[in-house]
Amino acid sequence: MEKRIREAQLPRVKTLEGFDFAQAPQIPAARIRELAEGGYIEQSEPVVLIGECGTGKSHLATGLCLAACRQKRRGWFTTAAALVNELVEAKQSGQVRRVMTRWRKYDAIVLDEVGYVPLPV
Repeated sequence: MEKRIREAQLPRVKTLEGFDFAQAPQIPAARIRELAEGGYIEQSEPVVLIGECGTGKSHLATGLCLAACRQKRRGWFTTAAALVNELVEAKQSGQVRRVMTRWRKYDAIVLDEVGYVPLPV
């Protein structure tokens, strides 16, 4: 499990247990706990966390990735900008297929900071 957590490249290890739902009553704690069970991974369903800055999206995303790792699943955490940069570099070097093959080995890919920085088209 520790190896999977290291490989996930979490910016900080934040658990769902450490999230203060009392400070964020708009976030349904029961739904987050349900997501932590991993059914969305088995069904290949995306999870999108939308909200203002400082509402806990990154904490929850990190916690869901950590929960996946604890379930012996492979997770990977990155920012949208880093992902786009990796794709641009892969395209320029003719390595898109290699990058996509690497991404396929993950059960859960967490993209943080979507919409925070302009991305090249």
